[in-house]
Amino acid sequence: MKVKLDDASRLWIAGKGNELTVKTVDVNVCCAPNVHDLVAVPGKPKNTDFFHKISVKSINIYIQKGINPKKTLMLSLSGISLFKSISARLL
Repeated sequence: MKVKLDDASRLWIAGKGNELTVKTVDVNVCCAPNVHDLVAVPGKPKNTDFFHKISVKSINIYIQKGINPKKTLMLSLSGISLFKSISARLL
């Protein structure tokens, strides 16, 4: 899987310990059942057996198995001050 991230995202992840977990989350809403979205959280997953590990620019990224490896994972930083977070999307 190809991973793209800018310098601001890389520096933010580095400040959180140089590890990021990207996994799917199921979103259940009344008018669109079985919607899957990606979530990126700082840190290493508790059980790495369910994740592929990719190193990009000294950052370890754990990507949940089952996420399409033919796509490009785009990581971008959003928010301000204490409310910053990384968003993940497939291109």
